[in-house]
Amino acid sequence: MSDPFAITELPPLPPELPEPLAGIERAGLPAPSLPRVLAREVVGELTRQRTRLSLQLEDQSRDRQHAMRAFLRRILAVLDSMDRILHGLPSTDESAETISILRRQLLQILEDEQVSLVEVSPGDSFNGDLCEVAERRERPDLQPGTVIAVERRGYLWKDRLLRPARVIIAYQQGA
Repeated sequence: MSDPFAITELPPLPPELPEPLAGIERAGLPAPSLPRVLAREVVGELTRQRTRLSLQLEDQSRDRQHAMRAFLRRILAVLDSMDRILHGLPSTDESAETISILRRQLLQILEDEQVSLVEVSPGDSFNGDLCEVAERRERPDLQPGTVIAVERRGYLWKDRLLRPARVIIAYQQGA
């Protein structure tokens, strides 16, 4: 069974490092080979460790971003629920005011985390990069692909799509 940690090929020393014992060779003295081999092994191992650590940091960063995106989507679901509740309550209802205050606080937290609203309104042209079609309705008075209504708001996180807006768009029969 071979040793998985055995060094079979010595990497060259990085150019920024001086060759070990180079002064001895220039002086015409024989340079012992063992220190040079050990130095190369150490430099090689340090290079491999740096590469492994760099890859681990990239993986951890990617994992943190994935977890944050999932968390933010869950917060957006709570925000959607608040919007549905507010839509069903009369504006004079005391609980509507309380929910509105909580909703504003939640929006501020999202803004602090660099979450922003996808700007789409009725009358805009459909943008497949930021929206998804929930429904198509025949509307001969509108250009095909015109947004009729926004069913669910979309959001960006750090200028990347976090959740697409869900929209209803117009189409024309035979077009």
